[in-house]
Amino acid sequence: MSSFYMRVDEHTPLLLKAIIKYSPYKQNYYAEELGLKPSNLSAYLNGKKKMSKELCGALLELLGFNPENPYIIINKDKLVNY
Repeated sequence: MSSFYMRVDEHTPLLLKAIIKYSPYKQNYYAEELGLKPSNLSAYLNGKKKMSKELCGALLELLGFNPENPYIIINKDKLVNY
């Protein structure tokens, strides 16, 4: 099983966008849960707006990750955040 670590950093919005794409919920759901307009969340995920650490942490929590951990482990079977 090949896996690699993805650091939660300035590239995280692109990673989160990919995770949302394959999640059971649509991007609009996450925007609503975060109290954002869908267009604003899209701008954050596309890198048009800079995502704050607080927003990134809240989105990570919604996606089931621990925002305190700076790494997400990606392998072909699942995403893991330790």
